[in-house]
Amino acid sequence: ISKHLESDQIGKNIKNIIYEKLPQVKPLGYKTIESFLIKETLRSFALLKICKYIIEKINPASILVSDDGEMLGNSAISISKKNKITSYALITNLMNNAPIFTDWFHADKILTYGYHGKKLLNRLNYDSDRIIVTGNPRNDNIYKINKNDVHNKITNFFHIDSNKKIILLAQSLWHDDDEIWIAKLVNFCEKNGLELIIKIHPRYRLRANEYSETKIKKIKKLSNKDSLK
Repeated sequence: ISKHLESDQIGKNIKNIIYEKLPQVKPLGYKTIESFLIKETLRSFALLKICKYIIEKINPASILVSDDGEMLGNSAISISKKNKITSYALITNLMNNAPIFTDWFHADKILTYGYHGKKLLNRLNYDSDRIIVTGNPRNDNIYKINKNDVHNKITNFFHIDSNKKIILLAQSLWHDDDEIWIAKLVNFCEKNGLELIIKIHPRYRLRANEYSETKIKKIKKLSNKDSLK
């Protein structure tokens, strides 16, 4: 659909608008973002057309989106509002009160995981009438966990010396040269009697596992800790 839009009048109009506006931001190096803006704008229009077709074809009583604030979620909600269909946004993750979220959720009702989420939404100026506390089974299970049991299982399984001060390095994705500074941190912690735990990002269990294992091997080699657990 994006390819089709690019060649019809809508696509031509979009390009003309972008070409007209971009020179105003010339110092930002507009030529490097020109193709990106055109591509993403056409993609947005394509998603609107897809959502319009599906929603008007099904004519649901309501819709539920889990990615309100993203391009697809916004497209679905925009079409549902036009057709007077109630929309719900499901927040599945813990939130923060970053300013970007002040205009993030556009659904009629926002379903949040708990009162923590509701308080954050209120601070971001979302009306309480729009917020529904539904809970989240994943969070409920976490609350039921016995902390002492988990502590004992983890320390025993990973041979963690809980008598030492513990530093947890909870990694995002691997970056270039991470192995260099992490190897230095490993040696620093050993020298100062600290227990270092490095938590690898969960995505590496599913993909790019070889890349992650290579990073770990480099850390072991640079820190001279081949026995690193």
